[in-house]
Amino acid sequence: MNAISEYLKTCKNVKAAYLKLMIKEADKSYLLVLDFTGDKEQLFSNIAKIAVPYAGGMYIDFVPYADSFGKSAVKASSPFYKKRPWPFK
Repeated sequence: MNAISEYLKTCKNVKAAYLKLMIKEADKSYLLVLDFTGDKEQLFSNIAKIAVPYAGGMYIDFVPYADSFGKSAVKASSPFYKKRPWPFK
């Protein structure tokens, strides 16, 4: 999460990011839900390059917060990254 947070600080178009662990039968993966605007493919690709080395061999699924699945997946969660409002304090 630290590596992703550091990258997201450089992204003006990302408002928040949530990380969840998904377990389906014996399979585990991470779910990264991002609240953002702009090019989804570029953002997800850049984050994957940073996050995969830290994932311990587990898959990382990326979902936009704008999708109904993204919103429902993080309904009662707090983001691990949230863009600070301007002016920064």
